[in-house]
Amino acid sequence: SAGERVRMMKAPADRVLLQVWWTDATNRAGGWHDAEELDEFARNGAWKASNTGWLVYEDDLCYVLAGRVTDDGEHAGLIERIPKAAVTRKEVLRS
Repeated sequence: SAGERVRMMKAPADRVLLQVWWTDATNRAGGWHDAEELDEFARNGAWKASNTGWLVYEDDLCYVLAGRVTDDGEHAGLIERIPKAAVTRKEVLRS
């Protein structure tokens, strides 16, 4: 029904521990850049990143991982939203 709270987090025994790798968005500040700097940044400026956490939410667009989840499953901390379009690899470490 409208306004009903949806529980996204699971009990400890049902939690999924997931490691995700992705290509992160990057930027370069610090003034003006010439064509050579732009070419170098465009070709080699992507950061490869990874994170491991408890999967507390997933939809067609993203994974949300939490570094910490309370035992009752009511609260999560150190959360990170990772767009699926950027993900290059994922591995379930515990299910």
